[in-house]
Amino acid sequence: MQVEKFIAYLFLTFILLVASFNIISSLSMLMIEKQENVATLRSLGASEGSFVVDAYPVSIQATDLLLTFLTVLLVGLVAVWLPVRRMTRNLLAA
Repeated sequence: MQVEKFIAYLFLTFILLVASFNIISSLSMLMIEKQENVATLRSLGASEGSFVVDAYPVSIQATDLLLTFLTVLLVGLVAVWLPVRRMTRNLLAA
């Protein structure tokens, strides 16, 4: 049981590492693609500070946070409930 748990942990860690490298490579490619646009803006007279954004035009509302939390909670409960229900049916049938 402990070995199975450890192997599952290793697989999930490996998936997390692959996903992290995927995100890092995507961001790197995005930065490489945007360098040409930045060079064009600089040649048009844009200064270095005009590329830095101090605030994003986003308003975080409590209802948005609550809706996101409830959605994640609901998906998590369904993801756990379905396999447990199937397992208990199999155990009761056996």
